[in-house]
Amino acid sequence: MGWFTHIHHQESGETSGHQTRGMTGMAKIQRFLVLVISRIIKLLLRANVPVTMLGNPIFLLTVRGRTTGQPRSFPVDLYEHNGRRFLVASHGQGDWVRNLRAAGEGILRRGRRNQPFTAEELTPVAAGLVLKEILASRLASPNGFVLRRSLGVVADAALDDFINAAQRCPVFELGAPRAPSSQG
Repeated sequence: MGWFTHIHHQESGETSGHQTRGMTGMAKIQRFLVLVISRIIKLLLRANVPVTMLGNPIFLLTVRGRTTGQPRSFPVDLYEHNGRRFLVASHGQGDWVRNLRAAGEGILRRGRRNQPFTAEELTPVAAGLVLKEILASRLASPNGFVLRRSLGVVADAALDDFINAAQRCPVFELGAPRAPSSQG
């Protein structure tokens, strides 16, 4: 689902009113369509309807808002590779990225299953390696055109190109949830 991952990153309830200032008419239309699609997908996911885009299952990410502390939800696609799980901000640093950085943990929901996790943002070098490993086949596919455009790389690009993309498009590795602290 590389094309949809995080295109809705601006929808969180914590955005400023000046985000559309300076945007062209086409960019405003694209932003509107992204928000509408994002809301539809969120409704489907909340109703336990499985959603898949380009072969990737969509999850509902819930993370604590960095300024309000209130739960914020975003549709995202989860990448799994060699037993490891990753969230890739393929469209840049949106609200879900900033919220996840601040919170360091969240919940992924698909159907009725909630999966709490911790998240560690990878360095650009480590993220570049991950992007090359997990996205190369998607970038090479005919459906990978949006992912190629948003990351600015092609499937057979050099590792340095993937590292440069990772500087614009953060990658988080997901781990086990934190154990509840016992205070006695």
